[in-house]
Amino acid sequence: MSNLIRGLAIAIAVLASSTAVLAGDRPTNPLTLPPVRRPANPPGADGVAPGAMAAQTIVLTRREIFDPTLQMNAASLLVPDGWKVEGKISWIPAGQGLSASDIVISDPNSHAVARFYPQIAYIDGERESQLRADVTGGQMRDSINKIYAEGNFDDNGVEIRRLPNSVQQYLKEFLIPRYRPELARAADLKIVEDKPMPEYADHYVKQRALLNTRALSSRIRFTYSSNGENTEEVIFCTLIRSAVGLPTPELFPWSAEVHSYSAPAGKLDALLPLLTTVHDSVTPDLGWYNRYLQIAEMIMQMQREKLQAMLDNGRILMDNVHRLASQTQAEVSDHIRDNYEKQQKDKAGMQEQFMQYVNDLQPMTNPTTGAKMLVPAGYSNGFIGSNGSLVLTNNPSYQPGQGQAAGTGNTTWQALKK
Repeated sequence: MSNLIRGLAIAIAVLASSTAVLAGDRPTNPLTLPPVRRPANPPGADGVAPGAMAAQTIVLTRREIFDPTLQMNAASLLVPDGWKVEGKISWIPAGQGLSASDIVISDPNSHAVARFYPQIAYIDGERESQLRADVTGGQMRDSINKIYAEGNFDDNGVEIRRLPNSVQQYLKEFLIPRYRPELARAADLKIVEDKPMPEYADHYVKQRALLNTRALSSRIRFTYSSNGENTEEVIFCTLIRSAVGLPTPELFPWSAEVHSYSAPAGKLDALLPLLTTVHDSVTPDLGWYNRYLQIAEMIMQMQREKLQAMLDNGRILMDNVHRLASQTQAEVSDHIRDNYEKQQKDKAGMQEQFMQYVNDLQPMTNPTTGAKMLVPAGYSNGFIGSNGSLVLTNNPSYQPGQGQAAGTGNTTWQALKK
């Protein structure tokens, strides 16, 4: 029974932290913004720093992220025309978070890249918890040490891993080996900045209102050579530890929320506002979010009724996910709509804190919804399309939708308010 309680608690903790990952549209509540720092010498028209360029226009088109399991679009985001979007939503073991996004956005001209990494849950203290529960007087110690060793999976399909002591340790031991092996092979990889983000971490915990939850955030910048080109990269990482409802004090799940941005050396700072705008624009599809929460609630109920009945070696069977999806309703309930809107507002608070760590951003307002958007500083005019596309320009005579960008010609446009 303790394993069922543990699995349910882990699922609740992880879902509470992961359901906000895709929520990114700007809500109506105004933000108090720090002063904008503009570059002393804006770069020229060489494919970088669109937000700092004079007399230049940039079009960002809303692109969809597909969930192949539910066969529907899961989220969308604004991407500059000509940039590539790769990635999808994947379904994973319930104890590890249920779904995860792994997305890469890249510009073939400037070589700028934005990456959004999966938020996977791990479990710490499993071995110690099992040893505490051992009633054999130590006879099971060797077996427990072997079964629950570092890197194995527990009874709920969650990987057993110690919580790293720092963000740097997480990057070196988890993120780089698993998601960025090319960095592990870079002989000249060098960390040049490790800036703690305590305000962001504090707000992360308060936003979720979970007891016994802690967070540690840092912005880490490093340099390396890639394909013969000197590259700069900055990673924003938050480690989250939560011990809600678990049976022993040493047992707790943890995860990491990570996104990173890279560009050729000397160009990253100028591109960072635009890359941040792309990240800030990620918005879940309400229909997908509706199905996702219904499935999550069904799975947590099944955990209460012995989740092992639908697990195969700790992993959710895809036919069960499809079966559960067929039982969900397309109509969005008031409960789910309220949850969705809360996630939007929570995301706004996180972005307000995040602005402290990225310069050269400015707010613009959607005149129809009152929603705030963070865009690169330096543009005097902005337009929002009925299809969700965004145009930023310094040209006072520019009129969007006149063939400048594919897919925007039949769109109704409104000017954003500064």
